[in-house]
Amino acid sequence: MIKKYVVVLCLFILFNLIFPITTYGVEVGAKSAILIEEKTGRILYNKNIDQVVPMASTTKIMSAIVALEYGDLSDIVVVDDKAAYVEGSSIYINKDDEIRLEDLVYALMLRSGNDAAYTIANHIAGSEENFVELMNKKAEVIGANNTHFMNPHGLHHDEHYTTARDMALITQYAFKNKDFKKIIGTTKTEIQVNDQTRVIYNKNKLLTGYEGGNGVKTGYTMAAGKCLVFSATQAEMQVIGVVLDAWDIWNESRILLDYGFENYNKENALKKGEYIATIYIEDGINEQIKIISNENVDIPLKQGENIERTLTIDEHIRAPIFNKQKVGLLEFFVEDKLVYSKELYSPQKVYEKNYIKFLNENIRDFFTF
Repeated sequence: MIKKYVVVLCLFILFNLIFPITTYGVEVGAKSAILIEEKTGRILYNKNIDQVVPMASTTKIMSAIVALEYGDLSDIVVVDDKAAYVEGSSIYINKDDEIRLEDLVYALMLRSGNDAAYTIANHIAGSEENFVELMNKKAEVIGANNTHFMNPHGLHHDEHYTTARDMALITQYAFKNKDFKKIIGTTKTEIQVNDQTRVIYNKNKLLTGYEGGNGVKTGYTMAAGKCLVFSATQAEMQVIGVVLDAWDIWNESRILLDYGFENYNKENALKKGEYIATIYIEDGINEQIKIISNENVDIPLKQGENIERTLTIDEHIRAPIFNKQKVGLLEFFVEDKLVYSKELYSPQKVYEKNYIKFLNENIRDFFTF
């Protein structure tokens, strides 16, 4: 009987070394991990989210973004002789093969083809180096400030790195692109290489193995370990997660998804059409403008949490005011932590109360239109 208790105790200790209990009530063995709500970016779970680490083929999320934003998916791409020599996972394309850019992006995201990544980079930017420059510029725009790319595929390089937070930000940005969402949610498709049809399947087991699973990308190198950027939607809440250098990417991602959906529910913090503020115009044709919300803002909350709003706005502004001119900021806090910011813009142009200037500006605007 004593031996039985010793075995149970040892197993309990071992489990907690690998998956220690935290204030979240759940933990994963990944070196770093994060779970966010896709719309607001609110962090639902975090572990070492700013630790700089390699990310293997999850790199290809950024490669796909650049391909979709800079390329034409209908382009026919001619493969050059270097593609076949890119090491690692491959879709086995060769010199002078012809393939649509769209099919290359599917091959990039579903099969993680390093040869597809190289071919995309060469087609979009003329070289890998130029393409990587675009990747790094986009990371800067997104705010992924602890990320640096050295290639489009994720093969190891000491200066090729990211963080869990940055990968979540990059993926949150990517989800704004409808083509990206369609591609990463595809379990099976056909691509054409020359006149040959090939069927490819998505490596992401969560698409069929988790309710609402809809993305995103696997990755592995010896240096990076097993990596996964994942996503799912339940009860109209979309979440994005990242596990880097994980023990078991599939189990750990499911643990985080379950935690997110079981503990958070979206609550409305601002309704579309809701009145926010009035701005009074000095020396304007209009004396005031009303700022109205152009969207619903729903924030994920745990039971017992409450949302507080803080409005920062110029209540008096001198004309002229331009259409979509920034006039304020509405911030949403949960337990004194900022979880979402909404910039506020003027819904119209307001001219100065100078009728000659008003007439001239209207004439100019008419002919410009």
